[in-house]
Amino acid sequence: MNAKRRFILDADVFIQAHRQYYPFDICPGYWDAILHYRRKGRVGSIDRIKADLDKGKDDLARWATANIPADGWRPMSQM
Repeated sequence: MNAKRRFILDADVFIQAHRQYYPFDICPGYWDAILHYRRKGRVGSIDRIKADLDKGKDDLARWATANIPADGWRPMSQM
């Protein structure tokens, strides 16, 4: 099976990682990997996740806005 799989990232991939396991200053490679695989079309997320991140009004919300363009957060119906 050589089909190219695409994974949908949930809020925990961002929020829990940022708060507990992979803060930006300790593990920038984690965040670089998310961006790398997003550019390759292997991972994506939905607009509701972006809305959750924005509620935090923190470094994670700013990172998401600065690094993932608006069209990177698609409605669930487009996934």
